[in-house]
Amino acid sequence: MLPRSWLAAPGLGNLLGLGCSHGHALDRVGGLEVEYSLDSLIGQLLYLHGEFEEPEALFLESRLRARPGAVFMDIGANIGLHSLRAAGGESIGSVFAFEPGRATFAMLERNIARNGLSGKIRAYPQAIGAASGRAEFHFCADDAYSSLKPDRRRPVQQTYEVSVTTVDQWVQREALARLDLVKIDVEGSEAEVIAGAQETLARYRPELMVEVYQGARENFSAEGLVRKICAQGYDAFVLVAGKPVPFARHDDAHFNYHFRPRAGSESS
Repeated sequence: MLPRSWLAAPGLGNLLGLGCSHGHALDRVGGLEVEYSLDSLIGQLLYLHGEFEEPEALFLESRLRARPGAVFMDIGANIGLHSLRAAGGESIGSVFAFEPGRATFAMLERNIARNGLSGKIRAYPQAIGAASGRAEFHFCADDAYSSLKPDRRRPVQQTYEVSVTTVDQWVQREALARLDLVKIDVEGSEAEVIAGAQETLARYRPELMVEVYQGARENFSAEGLVRKICAQGYDAFVLVAGKPVPFARHDDAHFNYHFRPRAGSESS
């Protein structure tokens, strides 16, 4: 394996063919043993730089530490970077990770097991949406772009059916006593996840970490999603280099959002 420093040179990764089929790597990432795909942007950044969205990850960890015994729901967990780091914290209570992609879920399970975190993380091969049932899942070679709604940013390799549940139905089934933070990164289906979480947001008032990306989507409004969440009693912040900046308008240059329950507010 070539040293990361060699591949970090501008353009060298492309010359060497990163982005083609390169299988998996097993690496140390922030003290964790992590398997990832070298076909994915996440994997390539981990290989080249040893981190992925590190400022955002540190911010998420700080929010969990602020709530001893926190319960964290990771929707669109991918290979589990956020789940693994959350579960490694001493103050965390439980982590629930959802990932419908078959190959990605298998890596997620292996990452949980190899780090001895099976007692803290429960993983589910399910999608989360607005209603329960079955839906077509579109798997891309770069699994970070796999989704229920293909947006043509990456070619789809496989399409298969997956189980779908809602946040409200899952929380009710699990009879959670608390829910402190929910991360939502589902490549265009974020509005559907929120639509299926109305009771949970009203009852538990968890903080939210949501990817909000407009791109070329015609039937989706990034600003509309932000304002819909705010209408339920949340204040919106855009994460810029891991620092929360009050929301003014959406710009795809910064697509990681933090939503904090407004003091004394109720979901409308």
